[in-house]
Amino acid sequence: MGRFLPVLPKVTAPASLPPVNPTVEAALIAGGVSLISLTGTIIVAVSGFRNTRRVSRDTIAAASEDTIRDRLWEKQAAAYVEAIEKLGRRSAALRRLFTAFDAGDTLPARGESEDWDELTARPFAYASPAVVAALRASVSASAHATKVAKEARKVDAEGLTGEDRISC
Repeated sequence: MGRFLPVLPKVTAPASLPPVNPTVEAALIAGGVSLISLTGTIIVAVSGFRNTRRVSRDTIAAASEDTIRDRLWEKQAAAYVEAIEKLGRRSAALRRLFTAFDAGDTLPARGESEDWDELTARPFAYASPAVVAALRASVSASAHATKVAKEARKVDAEGLTGEDRISC
C-alpha cells in the first residue's frame, strides 16, 4: 500500500456565517419549504375564490335573463289568450247579429262591448310584429263590422222587413 494521499494545507478563510447545528439547519430548510408550500396554497385559494365568484356571478346573470325571458313569455301568452277569447266572443256576437239580420229575425240585444283600447294594449306591448299587424287588421275589421251592425240595428229599429231590409 504504498500510496499516500497528499496532505493539503489547511486554509482558513473568514466565514460569513457561524457554523450551524445540523438540527437547526434541517429546521430552517423545512421552514423554507413550508413557506413556499403555504404561498402556493394561498395563491391557489385566492384564484379559486375569484373564479368561483366570477362563475357564480355569470350563472346568476344567466338565470336572471332566463327568468326575465320566462316572465315575458308568460305575459305574452296571457295577452294572446285574453285577446283570442275577446275576439272569439266578438266574432260570435257579430255572427249572431248578421245571421239574424239576414234571416229577417229580430236582432239580438246589444251585448257587452269589448274595450278595444284595453284589448289591444297588452298584445301591442308583448306581441311580435306579425301579431301586431294581425291585431291592427282585426281592429279595423271590427270597426267596419260595428259600423255595419249599427246600420243594421237602425234598419231593424225602422221596422223594415223582407226586401226592404235587403235593399238597404
